[in-house]
Amino acid sequence: EHEELPYVQVPAGRYDCVISRAMVKNIMNTAWQFFVDVYMKNGKSCCKEGQQVGSEAVTILDAAVCPHTGYDFSLDFEGVEGPAVLNVVKNGRIEAPLKTLSDGASTGSAGREDLFSGVIRTKTVALPRNIWIESSACRPKELVEKMGTGIHLTYSLDEFHSINISSGSFSIPCGGVYYENGVAKGRVQQMNLYGNIAELLSHVQACGNDVQVKPMEMYRSYCFGGPSLLVRDMGFSM
Repeated sequence: EHEELPYVQVPAGRYDCVISRAMVKNIMNTAWQFFVDVYMKNGKSCCKEGQQVGSEAVTILDAAVCPHTGYDFSLDFEGVEGPAVLNVVKNGRIEAPLKTLSDGASTGSAGREDLFSGVIRTKTVALPRNIWIESSACRPKELVEKMGTGIHLTYSLDEFHSINISSGSFSIPCGGVYYENGVAKGRVQQMNLYGNIAELLSHVQACGNDVQVKPMEMYRSYCFGGPSLLVRDMGFSM
């Protein structure tokens, strides 16, 4: 985006930002694990059921089918038919963690953990079905306009290892376009968005209308994604 602009350097610090749907998708590739019931109970996840982990703008849905993919996960591995739509997070509060039969009341989330690179699948675990951050009516351009001065993050790297589930901390290599008063000034690269997942979600001011959901490439047994997000006051190192 804005390839006509030169690269610029901005000092490390705290900035408002718009996180593109491509970057949100990478975050959700790992972040869904925060909302697994057994992880909450055994300490693998830093979150707890009923905890307020986001702003009122954040709702995360898990559905058997969704308008953004062609994947239908109406029945899980254990033969359980989960609810059509599960409000995993509703207006920032964890409402319905992902559960299997061993967790009690299943949410139709049972899948297989691949222990041997796809050769033998032996362990039943809770997985999402189609999980995504719900959108609003705002276009990404409008989010950037609302941001004013800040960074539009258009891409991120290392999608699997940037978020620590047990602590919630993250440091995500990324880049994008720097804006001042709504005007694009230049491209930025080799930066890191850092903080805590609860901090990020709680600082979300608005969601875009550009939801994108993709399947987990190795197994195609669940899908994840979300829209662009306007997030206030996040930490950046350069």
